Amino acid sequence: MKKMLFTAAMIAVAASTVGAQEAMPSFSGIVTSSTQASGVWYTDRFAPSSFATIGSFQGRTDVLQIGISNADGLANRPTPFQSMFYNTQGRKFDIGATGPFTLSADLWVDESWRSADNGLRRTDMWGTAFDNANQVAAYPITGFTNVGGTGMFRGYDVNTGLFINFNAPVLYGAWNSFRVAFDGTSFSYLVNGVFQASVGAGNTAGLGNVIMQAYNFDDSFSGFDAQKNNYNARWSNTTTVPEPSTYVLMAAGLAGLVAVQRRRRRA
Repeated sequence: MKKMLFTAAMIAVAASTVGAQEAMPSFSGIVTSSTQASGVWYTDRFAPSSFATIGSFQGRTDVLQIGISNADGLANRPTPFQSMFYNTQGRKFDIGATGPFTLSADLWVDESWRSADNGLRRTDMWGTAFDNANQVAAYPITGFTNVGGTGMFRGYDVNTGLFINFNAPVLYGAWNSFRVAFDGTSFSYLVNGVFQASVGAGNTAGLGNVIMQAYNFDDSFSGFDAQKNNYNARWSNTTTVPEPSTYVLMAAGLAGLVAVQRRRRRA
């Protein structure tokens, strides 16, 4: 029964993304700014040590690298920024997409991230969803963390304010793909092409901006070990998505699997 429900969810996700626009901007030739402007990545909360296109990395081109440094730790930041809120460091890019959309990117998960003993790591892909009145409606978030000891993928439930830990295995020393799909009523989270969870999207009408960030663990007030804090999070842009016909074929194939399962159950 669980397998049938999971397959049905996959069909729904595939169908919902037909005609949806991929909202993630290109990571090629990133331009940064401290203030909001069109076509630039501007500071969200607090600017990370680095945020730039680094070119080729692990078989990919135009890779975004987010650098986290002790120099930007809590005690080293200016007084107005000495709180945990500013431990989340990244940049945002205005999108202005309306209707169904997908937000996709791939994360390189280094082998050293497997254990928190090698240093705490956290990096996420955020979206800021808006309603028809152009007010913030939700924050779909997905990414990686090893806080707690071992690495895992997770997504944010915009209704409860809590993170959902995914069952998807982490591929270390490899690229792992993330996707958030908005179908008009809910956000679906996928990791490496596999559906993980779906949550209600509230009054979401579209996507206002995307935020790419990582977490600075140099914060003695929280008891974190800052000695192994310096690290880089590397993301690859995945703006190319399958043609709508591909999703239709996928949905048809999954529907066929459900039909076969039902016939076997009746037999």
